[in-house]
Amino acid sequence: MNYTDYPLAPNRSLIIPHSWDMGFLIFTGSVLALTFLFGLWLLIKRKEPLMLLLLVGCAAGEMLEPICDLLGWAFHPEIGQMVGFVTLGRKIPLWLMLCYPWYFGLFCYFLISKDANRTLTPKFYWKLFGIAAFFCLAIEIFPVHAVLWQYFGNQPLMFFGMPLMWYIVNPTSVVATASFTALAVRNREGWGRWLVVVILPISIVGFHTGVFAPVYVVTNAGGSTAQNLLSAAISAFFAAVLLTTFSRMLFSGRAVVPVTKAELRFSAETAELVGHR
Repeated sequence: MNYTDYPLAPNRSLIIPHSWDMGFLIFTGSVLALTFLFGLWLLIKRKEPLMLLLLVGCAAGEMLEPICDLLGWAFHPEIGQMVGFVTLGRKIPLWLMLCYPWYFGLFCYFLISKDANRTLTPKFYWKLFGIAAFFCLAIEIFPVHAVLWQYFGNQPLMFFGMPLMWYIVNPTSVVATASFTALAVRNREGWGRWLVVVILPISIVGFHTGVFAPVYVVTNAGGSTAQNLLSAAISAFFAAVLLTTFSRMLFSGRAVVPVTKAELRFSAETAELVGHR
């Protein structure tokens, strides 16, 4: 196939199954509602707006979706879709708009909170990446076969209709975003963490497209199978270097404070009592 045939167009005759579209809308909407209530509880009970700020910032990160869909040859069927917004010639489903805030937001919250408490360990850091990778597999493998979305074209490392590289770049984007945000608001508290609203959308888009740039460029140039595999290896190397760098930045010269759950509870109760005086 000549390079002039690229980029390829998706199969726009695909019809999204209403049950899957509605099911994921209910699922993502329910998790978002619970996460919002959790953030509201933190604000009222502990005067901590972090979770709510993260939800706003991560919602703005939704602008990544049409970019990676267009460059990464992913397509959400438009016939029968409950549309969230339209851009770059693509319709982005409503259920996906409700997913970004809590998907990125919860990972960011736990990493930032542990970093602030000085209980973040290298083991937890890499475990977070594993959890994100597993979540990517769990949330994508069945919907891809149910035509909730589809990958097309000559993609590297296809496995059951799913390019395996997405299991690397997606969790990398999540953990790198959480790491950069944690470093950016380190030593800040309360509303002083408002910066996350601006930092998050930039990080979500930047870290994903930056790591995946070799694959995007080669794939859209009509690269051969060997070239696509090479680009996948380069992107995987980018991901490894990026995450390792953030790991060193997070832990360099900063000792982890070993505390038990009882000590954390006592500390929180003491702080609350002092606050009432």
